[in-house]
Amino acid sequence: MSTKPKKPDTAPTLGSPTAKLDEYLTKQQLAQLLHVTPRTVNNYVAAGQLPAPIHVGRLALWSKPALAAFLATLRGPQ
Repeated sequence: MSTKPKKPDTAPTLGSPTAKLDEYLTKQQLAQLLHVTPRTVNNYVAAGQLPAPIHVGRLALWSKPALAAFLATLRGPQ
């Protein structure tokens, strides 16, 4: 009888293949959040109005904390 090795309890890092995907948004999810089309998300990135995504293969992902920080700088002090 074989037992599978236990996975470490440490939190995955950004570059880790086991990073939590719920900490990221896909282009479609970001577009829905901003009430725009995915193509508009591309345009915002090209214009510098949104940060560039992290690419995992062909999948573009935006970090939720990075987006929040970026959007906070756009709002300015309140």
